[in-house]
Amino acid sequence: MRADKKDGITVDRVYIREKDREDFERLRDRDSPLCKCENKELFLLAMATGFYNGTKIELGEKKFGFVRIEYFNRKEKAIIYAVAIYDTGTIEVLHDKRKVYSIAEEYATGGIKLLKDKAIGVDEFGSYFKRLEIELLEEIKKLDLR
Repeated sequence: MRADKKDGITVDRVYIREKDREDFERLRDRDSPLCKCENKELFLLAMATGFYNGTKIELGEKKFGFVRIEYFNRKEKAIIYAVAIYDTGTIEVLHDKRKVYSIAEEYATGGIKLLKDKAIGVDEFGSYFKRLEIELLEEIKKLDLR
């Protein structure tokens, strides 16, 4: 088992709010477009959704260990680290793994309801993946990478 340590404190998993477990489980139901996603993928999607929308919510006291850190590969951890660096404005945050993963957890908490509504919301028409593709293409156009 490999976990990140900081000052003798082991950070071995990311947490979600206990009350959000139902939303994460709902995204894995058979009728969800995300039904084949693993917990780590759902966490990353919720984090990215929260980050994109600028929505961070503290977890509070009642939390649930959702994904062990060792299950994230290097690329996935790099995304988590990039979010923490952007959020704090400094690379120094990487010295505090607890802070890094706390930021990811807060964005995932802020994004889970948005993600659920987009993926299986009754007010949305068309495929979730098609709408996501369109949204991403619009963001790429804004970058004007000429």
